[in-house]
Amino acid sequence: MIDISRQGVRHFGVILPTLSAFDEIVKRVNTSVHTWISEPKKHAEIELSGKLGGKLADPSGNIIEIKFYENKQDYES
Repeated sequence: MIDISRQGVRHFGVILPTLSAFDEIVKRVNTSVHTWISEPKKHAEIELSGKLGGKLADPSGNIIEIKFYENKQDYES
């Protein structure tokens, strides 16, 4: 886990159960009027366990991160 001082903005996180579910959300956002705050990408930092993730804001300005982990144990520990 990354130290809180290096985590960036406060946000809600949603872990999607499958890569196809993650890809579907990314596709839907990309074809909508919404824009990414941080484009979806695979994180290489060891603390992030290779997660795929991207952040966007809801209409109230809350930051939401959608993410997917190939290995479920990376986020359960």
